[in-house]
Amino acid sequence: MMNIQSFNQPNPEYGIHPFWFWNGELTEEEISYQLKEMADKHVTGVYICARQGMDVPYLSDQWFDKVEYAIQIAASYGMDVWLYDEYPYPSGMAGGEVTLEHKDAKQTNLVHHAEKVNGEQKVRITLPWGKILFARAVPVKPDTKELKWEEAIDLKLKIGNSQVEHIYQKTGLTAYNQRRFFTYGPKKVLEWDAPNGSWEIHCFIEEEIEDFKYYGTFVDPLHKEAIQSFIQLTHDRYLEKLGPHFGKTVKGMFTDETHLLGRFPWSPQLVPYIKDTYGYDIREYLYLLITDAKDYAKIRYHYFQSIHVLLRDTYHKQIHDWCEKAGIDYVAEVPSARMSGQVYSHVPGGDSAHEKLGRSLDWIFKRYFFSMRANPKMISALSNQLNRDRALIECFHSVGWSMTLQDAKWMIDRLAVLGINFFNFHAFFYTLNSLVKHDAPPSQFIQNPYWKHYRKLGDYVSRISYLMSQGEVIRPIAVLDPTTSFWTKMANPFASFSYAGESEQEKATLENLKNDWADICLELTKGYKDYDHLDPEILWKAEIADGKIKIGKATYAVLILPPMTNLEKQAWKQIKLFLQQGGTVIANGLLPYEDIGEDTSHYQEMKQLFDEDDNKSQVNAYFIPFSNASEKTKPLFSLLENILDEEVFVDVKDQSQSFLVQHRKLDDSELLFVTNQEEGRHEVSLGLYKAKENHAYYLIDLERGERTLMSSVFRDGFSQIDLQFEPYQSYMVQIEKNSDPIATSEKEGKIIEIASKQEWQMETKEKNIVRFDSFHLNIAGSEVQQSQVTAKTFIDQCEDLSKNNSLPVSFKQLFGTPMKLHLNYPIEVNYQTNFIVENMPTDCTLMMDRKAISEDLSIYINHQKIDTESFQQMFVYDHNNIVSDIRRHLLEGENLIAIKGKVYKDWDGVVDPIYFRGDFGVQFNEEKTPILVEKPTTAHSLIGPFERLPFYAGTLEFTRNIELNPENTSYQINIEEIDDIHDVVEVMVNDVSLGVKAWSPYVWEISGDLLRNGENKIAIQITNTLAGLLEGKYFDYKKHELIDVRDTE
Repeated sequence: MMNIQSFNQPNPEYGIHPFWFWNGELTEEEISYQLKEMADKHVTGVYICARQGMDVPYLSDQWFDKVEYAIQIAASYGMDVWLYDEYPYPSGMAGGEVTLEHKDAKQTNLVHHAEKVNGEQKVRITLPWGKILFARAVPVKPDTKELKWEEAIDLKLKIGNSQVEHIYQKTGLTAYNQRRFFTYGPKKVLEWDAPNGSWEIHCFIEEEIEDFKYYGTFVDPLHKEAIQSFIQLTHDRYLEKLGPHFGKTVKGMFTDETHLLGRFPWSPQLVPYIKDTYGYDIREYLYLLITDAKDYAKIRYHYFQSIHVLLRDTYHKQIHDWCEKAGIDYVAEVPSARMSGQVYSHVPGGDSAHEKLGRSLDWIFKRYFFSMRANPKMISALSNQLNRDRALIECFHSVGWSMTLQDAKWMIDRLAVLGINFFNFHAFFYTLNSLVKHDAPPSQFIQNPYWKHYRKLGDYVSRISYLMSQGEVIRPIAVLDPTTSFWTKMANPFASFSYAGESEQEKATLENLKNDWADICLELTKGYKDYDHLDPEILWKAEIADGKIKIGKATYAVLILPPMTNLEKQAWKQIKLFLQQGGTVIANGLLPYEDIGEDTSHYQEMKQLFDEDDNKSQVNAYFIPFSNASEKTKPLFSLLENILDEEVFVDVKDQSQSFLVQHRKLDDSELLFVTNQEEGRHEVSLGLYKAKENHAYYLIDLERGERTLMSSVFRDGFSQIDLQFEPYQSYMVQIEKNSDPIATSEKEGKIIEIASKQEWQMETKEKNIVRFDSFHLNIAGSEVQQSQVTAKTFIDQCEDLSKNNSLPVSFKQLFGTPMKLHLNYPIEVNYQTNFIVENMPTDCTLMMDRKAISEDLSIYINHQKIDTESFQQMFVYDHNNIVSDIRRHLLEGENLIAIKGKVYKDWDGVVDPIYFRGDFGVQFNEEKTPILVEKPTTAHSLIGPFERLPFYAGTLEFTRNIELNPENTSYQINIEEIDDIHDVVEVMVNDVSLGVKAWSPYVWEISGDLLRNGENKIAIQITNTLAGLLEGKYFDYKKHELIDVRDTE
């Protein structure tokens, strides 16, 4: 049941829960301030994440002190706290400690090496250093070029070790000899005298992962003892230190992205597991991962299913069991081998929604569909089937600094209509100090100009999450997941089912299977026939009763089988029972035929039941052949229309396919959520077929928390409503049955049109900015003189320069190891850039992040050193901003900035831009040198970017007077081309605010008594993002790309 009070002020569990990146110097004062800001904007929970840049040692007593302090402050605001189980990510390393304790638990890759050789020659092949699991020479049939695997020769004993690098060292152990020779770089070397004929040599090598992010390696999540250590080192310590908060303020533990890496997912743990489970040594059959010789389907199925079971039980079950015992929830955002990999998640999680406004719905669906962690429908289905209340998506990472609240709301609406009701924002950054701001931004937090309006999004998300958690979603259709068919075509489930094999023909078959599956599902979505994905392994445990499949909260009347090459027998037993009890099953395109190591008699039974020739059997089993690829889903839709009673009526007048719909049933009413995911205005009729004249439709206002009666019409035998959709607009509608007919009246009103392309008075509410991120670099004692670089680490600047310049390098060598080349630190550097002062500002400060330049560098303006002591902390966009007054150092005409001193480390140098801040405008000459000019006071349009404000971040106010002759009625204010702004907009008339609009529809209502006869002052405030300031770019929505602000002049 929907409670209007609970809807208006939902519990904290329903609000925004961002990753809170602790990425700087942690202080209790700043932690307290940031939590206060979150609470004020109705951000009701956080995930505390140890992140790169943090100064407190992870898992130390100091770390737990800071976490507990944050928990106590969060509790005082009624906020929830979730713990993130790693530093930084993926989970399983305990900050690197696990692989220190378990050297044998470092993850390995399975590397395949193949080489063709002709017979009667001596073969020498150098292989990577690693454990040889398989090495065979396979004769090739001369006529067909087929490989005769049954005649393959084992070459493992033909392989040995060799050191391939030669080292000369100018040192010795005595005074009598100062020269030594060593070798290095071990490799595996195969030597074999090939017999007559053509041969292919195939080797599979277990190779330890090298240079993986953060710790150089990653844990094998299939290693039971290593994961036990992960729990002891991380979870047990959290319980020891913070246990009293568990189940109260601390709600759960988040694990992130743990899986097997590489083209062929691999773990040494597979060998004993497959031996014990299936009775053979998988190493002897690794060749079947790259060829479809005898038993290939069985071996591949066993391989992937073993990965699935071990990952599920070794990693997820152990952590789940710990969380249950500790009284908290376990949420996993992870790639899986199959959907049921998350059966131990109290909150199934995924990772999706990472684009800006303007992508088509079709583009978005195709981008995310094949990833089990990125497809919201899969996460939602899991939650439904596992009887969970919540389905989580980590969203927004890497959208960049141009992301707006409109972007966020647009993605939230899409996720919600697809069944997500727990929104984990990536991320709120503790600081943007220097390099840490580049950690998959944006930070949708205190640093962004729109933060002051963030309460609007906080309220919106809480309310939509609350409603999407009430009652039950109506999805009468399940689409069986064909994952095991993809496995046998060597699709890597951890990489969106990308092809891992070596046959173009097999790859084409895989792509056809994938596309057929996607086409069925996407057409169901576009046709407003809601469905769930269903893993056959989850189907095994379903209750089959009354012609329905019942799993958790889900009930299905129709099961759709996409084209598939195999099907587990236990799943078929359930399907057969479903058919026998009157359920409907519709198979499409292809019935199973592959032997995956089970009795295959059920395939013949399926063939008989689906009766491909007659297209109809004695039960409700239908087979639809794909004879016409372009219209393959039409027969399916025709069949569904005859089988299922449609409940929801959706009529988009212009046939646009930009709409998504969700239908929910509550105890006393029903909800329809409808979202337009693209631009353009549309007329839509909406309703329930069962709604009669005594049914009432209510608009549920997710922004205001209000419920308003809507005008409905009785048409075509049922009651419905007519809706006008603006670009990216959504409606939440509640339908109730009432005992008496309800009369409604349309609200009369008039429209005031305001042209945007007019002369406006313009005022910047913050000081303007000019950004310096490009310098000419001089390196003492080298050829690098006046070479162009951008602000980033010194080593990256050198990499840019290395193609055309010699760099100062030195060589170092440890005894018996190869000579290594390094930059010859310390290095004296001088960064220079120019700017022009055309109009001398009255106010100008130098502003930068504390760590924008390394500590041994100094800044000079026109040869005058800016003393370190002159800098003061000032929050411009971050609490680590510092400023110094430089107005007295400026000159009319050309000016020089120099940053010089010594760099000592790769990550020293000018690593982040520096800025001037003041009362000036900014232009560029032909060389794109910035020119300080007079501050702009007028604009000719409300659509940016704005002349002389290329880097500006904050609020702009545009004012002008308009003539009106108002009547005693209400008015709606429409602003020309307002849909092209996409930022936060506030409108004021005669100094009275009409409200803030953070997203479409950008319309305002005003009573006539607030208007004057004659002149009326219109003020429009537009608040933008940090994109111009931090990136020097703006987003062009028509081109859907970032544009350098200097290219707009």
